[in-house]
Amino acid sequence: MARLFVVRTPADQAYHTDIVFLIPAALILPPELLVLVAIVQMVPEWLKMRYRWYLQTFNILDYLLSTLAAWFVGRELILDHLSMGNHALRLSIAGLFACVVFVAVNHTLLALMLRLARGFTLRETGLFDGEFLATDLVLAALGVAVYAFWKTNPWLVPFALTPIFLIHRSLSVPALQAEARVDPKTGLFNARHFAAALAEELGRAQRFERPLSLIMADLDLRRRGPEGHRGDLSRAASSLRRAGAVRRGGILDPPS
Repeated sequence: MARLFVVRTPADQAYHTDIVFLIPAALILPPELLVLVAIVQMVPEWLKMRYRWYLQTFNILDYLLSTLAAWFVGRELILDHLSMGNHALRLSIAGLFACVVFVAVNHTLLALMLRLARGFTLRETGLFDGEFLATDLVLAALGVAVYAFWKTNPWLVPFALTPIFLIHRSLSVPALQAEARVDPKTGLFNARHFAAALAEELGRAQRFERPLSLIMADLDLRRRGPEGHRGDLSRAASSLRRAGAVRRGGILDPPS
């Protein structure tokens, strides 16, 4: 069910909390059961969203390979075969490598799919942005804590899972803030953000005593109907992005 608690950003990125359960599964279960875990975790989302079969098949294979890679490095190589007297240190090293390997394989496979299927570059996918990687690594690290509690006292596992609620809520805040700044029809910043950015630019120009230019565009033919209106705005937004490409991350283009 954790697969259903997803946070989506305006940049079409998704944060899933099921990583918290996949890391302990990789450290506890044998590989044949990890295949079942990868399939079962996708069933609720598949029934709810009705994705095409090949999309959900890729998701299953992506998470299966990521979990198996975490199992091989974390459990097979370190927990079961690394000679180290300090068990707590061995667990920490196994958890660290399992988290890094899981996130690396998961993001790499997804980036390759987006590259081959839709032609996205690594930068356009945002999968290797620091914020995205850090979030998934934190969720994976929480999974290591769940595993540690499971090995010492399984009755404490619910207490290790309580931060998931706060993490889910905290991930929703940036998405809501971005939605409040971006116009959904054009993907450009709205008037609220423009007013704040303009005040900031005017203040900067005054401080450094340098000129400031402002271009305004009046869009005609806006009453031809919903489709025509949306088409005009989309073409205008594309033109504005090309015109403002000399300053990436400026007022025109929201950060991807």
